[in-house]
Amino acid sequence: MINKMNILSIVGLLFMFLGGIGAIIYALGQFQSSRADKLEIINTTKSENIDLKKQIAELKKEREKLSGILEERDNKIQEQHNNIVSLNNKLIEKSEYIEKYMSGGEGYPYVEIKKVMGNNSDDVFLFSVENVFDLPLYNVQIQAFDYEKILSATYRISNEDKMAIKIDDYLNARIFEYNTNEIPPGEFRMSPEQHFYKSGKFFIDIHSRNNRVIQKIVLVQHEKNSFAGYVVIDSKGKILKEHIYNNPPEEIQKDIKIKFTSIPNELNLLFTK
Repeated sequence: MINKMNILSIVGLLFMFLGGIGAIIYALGQFQSSRADKLEIINTTKSENIDLKKQIAELKKEREKLSGILEERDNKIQEQHNNIVSLNNKLIEKSEYIEKYMSGGEGYPYVEIKKVMGNNSDDVFLFSVENVFDLPLYNVQIQAFDYEKILSATYRISNEDKMAIKIDDYLNARIFEYNTNEIPPGEFRMSPEQHFYKSGKFFIDIHSRNNRVIQKIVLVQHEKNSFAGYVVIDSKGKILKEHIYNNPPEEIQKDIKIKFTSIPNELNLLFTK
């Protein structure tokens, strides 16, 4: 009985031993299988990473290419925009130039005094209408008056703020009148009449298509010589040009400038018969 139990025990132990070995072998198998799976996963992951890197590299290239295309497009758009702005500015410039050319721009005619060459008297002169600007002046109308004659012929009418003058006296005070359709840039027009004033004050009303200016000319006599100067003002009283001929002594220049102020900027007269 004992021997039989021993044999059974031994057999049982043998099966248990074999079972343990089987479990170990199974575990080893499982481990080997798991390791193979892990290696396969790692290899697959590596392969996929390589593919992914390639795809990323391709995407990067595509992005860089697209970025280059977009940059080139933006540069072309900016260049076209700049060209449009430049063309628009040129059109504006041309339009402004044409407008100024047709109107005369900021230019204005004015009168210069020219001595008569070959005459023994220094007091004989002509009036010259000048355009010193870069554009033509159009529809020029000039009337020059002896202001002292006007002043001596004016009188006051009761209940009137303005001084009055007879039309004939006003016309007799006019020393010259000049009208022309155009004076080209840098040119002048000489009046044919010679004048013999040794001293005097002149009021000149000057109209052109684009401007109206007033010019005051003063002649003063000191000893045996006559000196002259003029001032040109706009409709608001702003001095546009002032000139005194031959740079006389300071006291003579001062005398001329004082006489400028004695001539009004507007005549503002009432005309009577």
